[in-house]
Amino acid sequence: MYVLDGEWEFNIDALQDVFDPEAKSIADLSDYCASRDSAYYDGGIIKASRPLVSNGTDMLYSEGRRTEYPGFVFTAYDLKQGQSLITVGISYPSKEYGKTSTLRRVEELLRGIELTQPEETAGTAE
Repeated sequence: MYVLDGEWEFNIDALQDVFDPEAKSIADLSDYCASRDSAYYDGGIIKASRPLVSNGTDMLYSEGRRTEYPGFVFTAYDLKQGQSLITVGISYPSKEYGKTSTLRRVEELLRGIELTQPEETAGTAE
């Protein structure tokens, strides 16, 4: 999913069923997220991946810059659902960075995300 709202971009991506069943929490995926961030934030990492709880959901959060878009800050909010990684990306103009209104808007966007567990498929009848 991708949404452009003025100068703000909001997207949700998923890597489905790619992680070891031993990964029980989002913290278990922190090495993967840090590696991804190193490549993605090619203009520099502002804040390395760190734990965050939003709306009762455990997440990892990072922010950085990309050389292709020098006037913007990019953020990644990662959460684990089953063996899948859901990444919520939010980017906005650098001039908005650190403002209380920006933090409130990000919190509102994160609160608006409702994830449901995939429905189990019934087995075939004998």
